Amino acid sequence: MTLDELVELTQDELTVSSGLPNSISPQEIERIIKNAERWFYINYKYAVESDYYIAPYSYFTSTEFTNRRFIQLPDCVMTIQDFREIRGGSRIGIVDRDITENKIIASELFLSPIIGDDLVMRTAQYAYWDLTKAYFLDTIAYSFNPNSKRIKITGRNPRTSAIIRCYSKVPQENLYDDDLFIRWVFAKSKIQLGFMYSLYTYQLPSGVTINGSLLKDAGERELQEVKEQIDKEAPPSWFIQFN
Repeated sequence: MTLDELVELTQDELTVSSGLPNSISPQEIERIIKNAERWFYINYKYAVESDYYIAPYSYFTSTEFTNRRFIQLPDCVMTIQDFREIRGGSRIGIVDRDITENKIIASELFLSPIIGDDLVMRTAQYAYWDLTKAYFLDTIAYSFNPNSKRIKITGRNPRTSAIIRCYSKVPQENLYDDDLFIRWVFAKSKIQLGFMYSLYTYQLPSGVTINGSLLKDAGERELQEVKEQIDKEAPPSWFIQFN
């Protein structure tokens, strides 16, 4: 759905398919849509999709990088999931994939004979696992500013080309087809139209008065329903527990 089509659809919703004489202007509806875009791209999981970018090693040795130590990403990027080096045949720099950190950790945690105090053994095993990670560390310390779309390198310089795993905006025409987005725009438009009717007493030619408060309340209820549905579709995947 294009922007013009969504504006026309919203006007039909507000006027009950021309049953009412007045609506808010197309310019105001476009402003509501643009504000809704910004909110959905941040809060709605289906408004973004997983994406990948490659930063070549040659960039990390250039003057542009060494002067300010940041990577400029496109405007469509919303957040960063992971930033790590791209390694060769294996993470520890050898060709034989049969020797990997996963097998090392598995052999220590699950295949070692249990002798002596189980708690002491398990503590020693986890200490070994923590030490082993130092040999396979390929993540890069960074900070990301969603306004400037820049990744600031806060740790060591990458030693190879790097891959950036991120979430990018879906195309606008795809977002405009989403039912929750359409309902959000309708609700916001009803609230704005109800506010406009509440500013002055307006009567239809037959003398019927339009209830702006009723229209505004209907929009606020629908807006709350959309927010609740969005919250249900994005449950937390982790929690922190304090004893």
